Amino acid sequence: MDPQAENSVRSFVAAELPSEARTALAQLVETLNWSDIKGLRTVRPDGIHLTLKFLGDVPVGRLDVISDALVRVCRGHPRFTLRLGDAGTFPARGSPRVLWIGLDGEVEQLRALQRQLDLSPGAPGIRR
Repeated sequence: MDPQAENSVRSFVAAELPSEARTALAQLVETLNWSDIKGLRTVRPDGIHLTLKFLGDVPVGRLDVISDALVRVCRGHPRFTLRLGDAGTFPARGSPRVLWIGLDGEVEQLRALQRQLDLSPGAPGIRR
């Protein structure tokens, strides 16, 4: 095993969902679990989140730096409201492998936050 891999953590930046959204998605997962869709694998409801940025394998020693950078980026960003939107699958043809849920509401604010996470010079710890 690669010694560097032993000292790293597969990481991503995510937002927790409000309880109403988690409940609605948990009900959807439960309904899907009772279906007979061939090859279906669902996630645990407590694992449902909104991924903002995938970081990959991050050295354990950098996690505090990255966390501090994330706090700085998010602290200056205004609050915004999102709602669960339409659902879809991909691939669009054949047997779907992923079910996704879209978002409605102030999605441009979400995009702005993601851009800040990607581009902010004040957040060098989260650059890859």
